[in-house]
Amino acid sequence: MKTATTYLLACVSLVSACVLGLLLERHTYAQVARPSNNVRLSVVDEPRPLARAADLLQRKLGVGISYEDPPWIYQGDLVEAANLPGNLEAKKTSPRFHATVPAAGSLDLSLPVNVASHSISMPAISVLQDLLSEHVRRGNPGEFKVLTLGGDFSIVPFVARDKVGNSLAVRSPLDFAVSFPNAARDGNAALKTLCEAITEASGMRTSAGGVPKLFFTTTVSLNATNEPARDVLVRLLRTLTWPDPRQNVVPIPKLSWRLYYDPEAQAYVLNIGLVLKETLGATGQTGLVEVPR
Repeated sequence: MKTATTYLLACVSLVSACVLGLLLERHTYAQVARPSNNVRLSVVDEPRPLARAADLLQRKLGVGISYEDPPWIYQGDLVEAANLPGNLEAKKTSPRFHATVPAAGSLDLSLPVNVASHSISMPAISVLQDLLSEHVRRGNPGEFKVLTLGGDFSIVPFVARDKVGNSLAVRSPLDFAVSFPNAARDGNAALKTLCEAITEASGMRTSAGGVPKLFFTTTVSLNATNEPARDVLVRLLRTLTWPDPRQNVVPIPKLSWRLYYDPEAQAYVLNIGLVLKETLGATGQTGLVEVPR
C-alpha cells in the first residue's frame, strides 16, 4: 500500500509537485528524538513544516492528523525546490528538475512522555495547539487553526499573504458546501466525484491525487446536500467497505489527507494516506503499524 508520503497527481501540471514531495520525503531532516521522559519533535528546513509534523505526530499519537495548504500566492513565501538543501543531489543528476514550493520552515517541540507506556502524556488537541504556537513563533508562512473531527484532526489555513505581501483571510477548498447525488462507487471514483464538486463550489481547481490501493477495492455509497466538503470527505473515509463481507476479517485502516496547493498550476491536489502508529518492540526496535478505523 502507498502511504501518506506517496503522491500521484491527476494532471501533468501537478506531476512536478508529486515528484518533489517524494524527493523531500527521501531527504527529510525531520526527526523524533527520545530522551527518557520527553519526546522532541524536530522539523528542520521543510517547505511544509506543519504537514511534516503532522506525519510525525500521527505516528506517535495514532490518530488522524490531516493538513490543508493555503493558496501560496506571495512570491516571498515561495522558493525553487531544486535549491533546497535536500534536493541538491537531485539537481545535479536532473538539471531540468524544477518546481516551486513554499519556503522552508522549522519547528521544534518537547513533549512529555509516560515512561511506562512510552506514549505522549498530553491530549492530542493540546499538542497540536502547541505546534501552531511554535509555527507562529518561528514566523513560518501562513496562519492555521486546528479542527476537531471526532477523534481526528485537521490543520486548516485561515490567513495567507496576497500578491503584494498583505495578510489576507483565506478559506480551504474543503470549507465550501458541495452537493452531488447518491451513488455506489469505489473509493477512488468517490474521491474524484467529491473533488469535482469542490472545484465547482469553490472556484479552486481541486484534483484527486495519491490514494492507498484499498481505494480501488472498497466501495462507498455517498452523496452530499449543501454540506461542507470536509464533512463529506470524513464520511467517505469512515464508510468505505469491502464489497465481499468475507473480507471484513481485515479491518479498513484509519485514513487522513494532505491537501497541497501547486502555485504554478494554481490548483490543489487532495492526497489520501494511511494513519500509521509507531510501535516499540521487545528489543527496543521501532516499527509502524496501520491503525484500525
